[in-house]
Amino acid sequence: MRKLSLAAILAVLAGTFGTGAAARAAGMSQDTMTPASSMTTLRGEVLDLNCYLAEGAHGPKHAMCARACLKKGAPAGLLTADGHAYLLAGRNKAYEEVRKLGAKTVDVTGKLVSRDGIQALMVEKVAKVKTAKAR
Repeated sequence: MRKLSLAAILAVLAGTFGTGAAARAAGMSQDTMTPASSMTTLRGEVLDLNCYLAEGAHGPKHAMCARACLKKGAPAGLLTADGHAYLLAGRNKAYEEVRKLGAKTVDVTGKLVSRDGIQALMVEKVAKVKTAKAR
């Protein structure tokens, strides 16, 4: 069995997981952050990220569970029509409002940020999307 040097192991980790993971694996701190973008609005379904990440659960059949999980403190997310999921974050009324809208389609306005591979939208404003009623 060949012994790999620490530098070789870090190079493999950096190539596989990115430099933040390699630094953490080596016991170093590397906090990588993409600066916040200007305000943007994304439309999508409000997720409870616990169920979504564990089971892929979302949509109308998961609405009651999503609202209950968000009420209990599960992290909130937003699933856009193009299949991207974002962490929703904030410390304001708009963020608290979006947490009450599990499985609903909403427009969320805020700043997109990325840190160590996590993409988030810092919630500043939320609006429910009115859906056409079936006849």
